[in-house]
Amino acid sequence: MHPHQNPFIEKALKKLEVLSHDPTMRVEYEAKQKFIRDYMWELTVAKEDAKAEGVAQGMAQGKAEGKAEGKAEGIAQGKAEGKREIARDMLKEGIPVDAVAKITQLSLQDVLSLKPSL
Repeated sequence: MHPHQNPFIEKALKKLEVLSHDPTMRVEYEAKQKFIRDYMWELTVAKEDAKAEGVAQGMAQGKAEGKAEGKAEGIAQGKAEGKREIARDMLKEGIPVDAVAKITQLSLQDVLSLKPSL
């Protein structure tokens, strides 16, 4: 189909011809096009800003969760090491293995594994 046979193209060509001859219409058209471009640019920037903010929030949340998890893990390890230290001291004092296990809440195997290090 030839472009001039398409009614939509024909209408657009007539509009273009009017715009190109009328300076006021051309200025209005260019202003409208500028407004559309500016609006689309603002949307693009807003989208990028929102994405960056989301990434920053996600990273901050992940960091906070990681810190909390690391702290909890460190506390648990510290408690376990403290129990082992107390068990060693108790064993050095000659307290029976089963009593040491009961008091420190360590398993019998854990307490027995501490004996060779005395």
